[in-house]
Amino acid sequence: MSTYQKGALRASMTNHKKTYQRLDLFSTRPFALFLLMILVALCLEQFRLDFDIQDYFYDKASHAWIIDGGHPIYRMLFYTGIKYTIGAVGGVVLLFMLSSWYTSRKFGGTQQRCLFFILCLLLIPSVIALLKEFTYVHCPSRLVDYGGPSAFRGLLSFKGISDLNDRGKCFPAGHASGGFALMSLYYVWDTKMYRRIGLALGLIMGWGMACYQMLKGAHFFSHSLMTMLLSGLMIASLHALLTRIFKHR
Repeated sequence: MSTYQKGALRASMTNHKKTYQRLDLFSTRPFALFLLMILVALCLEQFRLDFDIQDYFYDKASHAWIIDGGHPIYRMLFYTGIKYTIGAVGGVVLLFMLSSWYTSRKFGGTQQRCLFFILCLLLIPSVIALLKEFTYVHCPSRLVDYGGPSAFRGLLSFKGISDLNDRGKCFPAGHASGGFALMSLYYVWDTKMYRRIGLALGLIMGWGMACYQMLKGAHFFSHSLMTMLLSGLMIASLHALLTRIFKHR
């Protein structure tokens, strides 16, 4: 074997090893996020850290939250307005994907990234909304601790519900899921700087929406934190799935 052939073989083996390491490292992220979610749920519930945080947003003397959930300006800015904005962005990306696919007659890298982004905007809020139907966790404003009619029932409280009409539907946080879905922009861009900007945008939007809900008693901190982690898990898993699908087309 010539020196040139030996060098090419070593380069090929090195590239293969790097690719394997990247895929192996990536494949561990969803599992690590899953373990982190379990740990977070255990800590926040068992040590009542959620209540320690939420107490800062509730005035027990006046029985009022920092933000009135019915205030029209706050609701327009941080609830309906931001939801419509994210939906409009998804609609624009969908139109762009379809028009570019029609004009180019091929479903290339740009269209694939658009599809990934649209699926994240659709699937993440849908999955979170579905999970809320089965966790039976109340919002803070519903609890006796904050002037509500219901007793606290944690995520890890494996006990029956005496009143079927008093089932909570607040875990994980649904509203912030739309903002956290924007973290998928990390995989949409090619350059490291734009990826970081996309990730930061998703975190800022998600936590902005989450803080609004917390300040009006709609969610505990752990509800939004779990939504962020679930969103990251779904984004990483969907990206891995689509990458494999398009690679073998």
